[in-house]
Amino acid sequence: MNLEGDALDGNGCIVNPARRELIEEPWGVAVRHVVTACRAMFADDIHSLYVRGSVARGAAVQGIADLDMVLVLRELSAPPLAATIDRIEAETRAAFVFLRGAELDAVPRAALRGPLRPWPRQAFLLKTQGVCVDGADLIPTLPPAHIRDAMIESRRLESSIALARQKLASPRSCERERQAWCVWLMKIIVRSAFELVSHLEHCHTRELRACAAIFSKHHPEQAAAVDRAVAWAVNPTDDGIAIIALLDGFGAWLVALQKTYAIHMPAG
Repeated sequence: MNLEGDALDGNGCIVNPARRELIEEPWGVAVRHVVTACRAMFADDIHSLYVRGSVARGAAVQGIADLDMVLVLRELSAPPLAATIDRIEAETRAAFVFLRGAELDAVPRAALRGPLRPWPRQAFLLKTQGVCVDGADLIPTLPPAHIRDAMIESRRLESSIALARQKLASPRSCERERQAWCVWLMKIIVRSAFELVSHLEHCHTRELRACAAIFSKHHPEQAAAVDRAVAWAVNPTDDGIAIIALLDGFGAWLVALQKTYAIHMPAG
């Protein structure tokens, strides 16, 4: 495992390591399943479909990696969109037991046009770690993504902590819901930690252990906290009190660091 991140090009831009030929089996079968399901449900409303993350880089591990895909629609008007997406995700998780999870994000074609400062999250992820598996590839039309544009998780860090805190404190939350919120938030925390030191390293990564290792080089006093966040992202706890304790300590510290490093972040 590369714990040093991926090097940038000579202009400080992120090099996309994803390739269609790197999508190995059995991941390829799951990808084709989603493509077929989307074509059946959305037909001509589809512009293109993409795989991103470890599957697109050929680095996925069965039982650990999620299948992350992005559906670009000509318009977000095909009803009922949310219910259809949820059904495709659930059917994919049920059909392929080696998946940790399956996520299908739908975005309109218009969201990938025009100025990208700050970058919309999905546009940035497609440019830096996505590969087209169906339709007309939009990735070459997107401008180069500079490392200074990579603050996509830290931009939502404070609001994500507030939302998760609210959900975890709810007396109606069940064990599975608390674990799901734990995974979601820990990934944001770990990747935000890396983003806040990425300008010091001249590299880019979203791999959780690499994010933690690089961050800890600059803030060794927080190494135990970021390592715990990585562990909970992979094996989530349902202990809401323990999660909130991490948010009160490491989470609050990261938000303060984010404000200190605000000069390195794009406006908006």
